[in-house]
Amino acid sequence: GLVFDDDPSQVFMPQIRQQALVALKEAKVALMVVDGQQGCTPLDEEIASFLRRQSIPKVLAVNKCESTKQGDLQAADFWQLGMGTPYPVSG
Repeated sequence: GLVFDDDPSQVFMPQIRQQALVALKEAKVALMVVDGQQGCTPLDEEIASFLRRQSIPKVLAVNKCESTKQGDLQAADFWQLGMGTPYPVSG
């Protein structure tokens, strides 16, 4: 698939993917939010690879970064995605 592998049990996946493409064409910026406590996953890598090919600015927010020091360490794991500065956030 374009971003996710098509799974027959996920009947809405093609429509979700199409809506995401329409939204990206209309967007001024793409915001990717990842889970800082979980760390960088293969799905994060796949989505980042897709977003890097899009011609709009991108921002990478690393969620669940509860403390400043720990949040910076958690966010650092996401530099590998090639999306620029990973910004630690909590909320």
